[in-house]
Amino acid sequence: MSVSLSNGVLTAPAEEIIAAALEVDLRRTAEDVLNMAPVQINSGTPGLLAGRITYLCADLPDLLALIEVYKANAVCTLTTGAALDGLRHKAVGRMAIGAERALPGHPAKWTLQVEIREQP
Repeated sequence: MSVSLSNGVLTAPAEEIIAAALEVDLRRTAEDVLNMAPVQINSGTPGLLAGRITYLCADLPDLLALIEVYKANAVCTLTTGAALDGLRHKAVGRMAIGAERALPGHPAKWTLQVEIREQP
């Protein structure tokens, strides 16, 4: 599956998303007073998605292009044709780069792990 990332000015390709560890803070608390009464659940407005996305890139130029899109500090839109399609987000924290060992006769592939926060 082909993936692309755009910040409105730059667009970069990736082969696929190989991991997406995302979470939503529900902003709910539970008050359990001495286990004598039913638990009181206090609710708030749920937050937006946050977590890490790991991309698999076919080569180093694709990986460097993804990094440039994220370095622009603009809202990025993910195009996947699948579950995360249209996700608007910004990169925060650090990006981690890795090289996947190549099989004999095949070039190495690259991974980029990015910490993100969804943007409305």
